Amino acid sequence: MTLSLNDILNKRKRVEKVQFLSKAKRQQLKLEKEHQQKQNEKILPIAKKKTVAKDSDSLPSVPADSNAIPNHNRNGSVKAKKGDAKFQFQWNQEEDTSLDYQPLITVNDGVDQRNIEKDTHWRRKSISEMTLRDWRILKEDFNISSKGGDIPNPLRFWGESNIKKEILDIVHSLGFDEPTPIQRASIPLALASRDLIGIAKTGSGKTLAYIIPALNYLLQLPHLESGDQIPQVLILVPTRELALQVEKEFKKFTVKLDLNIISLIGGHSIEENVNSISRGCEIVVATPGRLLDCYERKMISLAECYYVVLDEADRMIDMGFEVQVLKILKLLPTDQNRFTSRPRNTFMFTATMSTAIQKITKNYLNQPGTLTVGELGTVVDTVTQEVRYFPNENAKLNHLFSILPSFRPPIIIFVNYKKTCEFLQNQLSKNTALSSTVIHGSKNQDQRELAIQNLRSGKIDVLIATDLAGRGIDIPNVSLVVNFQMANGLDSYTHRIGRTGRAGNRGYSITYLGPEDSEIFSEFRKLLVKSGSKIPAELRQHDMNEKRNMRNIEL
Repeated sequence: MTLSLNDILNKRKRVEKVQFLSKAKRQQLKLEKEHQQKQNEKILPIAKKKTVAKDSDSLPSVPADSNAIPNHNRNGSVKAKKGDAKFQFQWNQEEDTSLDYQPLITVNDGVDQRNIEKDTHWRRKSISEMTLRDWRILKEDFNISSKGGDIPNPLRFWGESNIKKEILDIVHSLGFDEPTPIQRASIPLALASRDLIGIAKTGSGKTLAYIIPALNYLLQLPHLESGDQIPQVLILVPTRELALQVEKEFKKFTVKLDLNIISLIGGHSIEENVNSISRGCEIVVATPGRLLDCYERKMISLAECYYVVLDEADRMIDMGFEVQVLKILKLLPTDQNRFTSRPRNTFMFTATMSTAIQKITKNYLNQPGTLTVGELGTVVDTVTQEVRYFPNENAKLNHLFSILPSFRPPIIIFVNYKKTCEFLQNQLSKNTALSSTVIHGSKNQDQRELAIQNLRSGKIDVLIATDLAGRGIDIPNVSLVVNFQMANGLDSYTHRIGRTGRAGNRGYSITYLGPEDSEIFSEFRKLLVKSGSKIPAELRQHDMNEKRNMRNIEL
């Protein structure tokens, strides 16, 4: 159909003029539109309309109604919307053939396996599915760091290790469902026959971290008849109490594995040591002084001790055993004088890395791997620390008597002097209903062992002790540790309060400060800040005074 110029002009005028349609006209237009759609369907199948999500940058659709009134300029041309970058075609969307496009494969149809791998926790993966990222997350979860090169990945679960089945059966029977962080880190390295330095807070489970590899080592060696056995595993510890504790933990395994263990400690007579050694043993737990005494008397041989552990090495150095420890290490066999490919393994566990410890590791450990759990010099996070300042002993006593009934036994109170032990025991018996016992340097070995046994069994409520019992004593479920007198150093403080909050349990500690402790205020305040503990006003004031004095000196 050909339109004349007049027809076009008349049509444009009709479009520009606002049209008001009657209901009948609107109904007629609707019927005409439906008829036109049916005609189109006969020619070209029309896909069903799809709802397409539009983003903020998409263009608005053009009305399909042919009677819609476009927006014109004065000269009759259609106005372009501001900000529209694309040309808009004015056609019926139902005539868009792209609606029929249905590809067999689209980019988003598949499952992105990489995202699944990232979202799956390492606990739900098999060990073969673990990625470098998974191992990094595992180490971050348990605050494990390592250095030394070629360090094996941490142990995820007991069943994934090379530990012998008979040992794992005992581990599960004792209720150790999962390894602790230090066990996760150190056991794979020990099983790989690498020397190691394990740095972890007290109460972290490090005893089991060397017991299991030691037993695994022994089960691979030829078994000797009783009486012919000579020590093949040596455990050096700083105190008699810790030696007895380690021996007790070993015996949970050795009685079922047909292995023998003895302890060589002061307080037991030489005759007792001779009888123990004569019965034969594979494992010796000893303090440095008594071991050297037995060796010099030719009571024991160290010729087959190719598995050596220094437990709480920093404590041994602090107690003045450095000379004895170095002498023992020189007496031990080396790889050169052994007719086998199995090297000597030396394992050192410590809470701090002093200069003396670094010297020992440099001279007597062979390319060790260093494993750190947590941060050095910090307190285990299962212990809540409360610190109070009192000007005199009477104020401390009054507060102590008021808080003790709020805690269930067993309770440990630490002091710095033997006379304070006796004084406190006397005051507790007069002012409370709690039973107590004491441990200090003047008590013989039998008295110490009896005191600890009574506390462990529940016959005694409170143990009052000097730092002699500060390390290695593992009394379960200690609810409260009181530092009636502040420790002389932060290391001793850390190990004192480490007697509570062990094996994942929560614990509580209360420390009394006085004017006599001012020299340690600054460093102690830093430790409290680091652990998020409340700081007494006296410590804050002392820090402010020191800063003020420094400014005055500079002026």
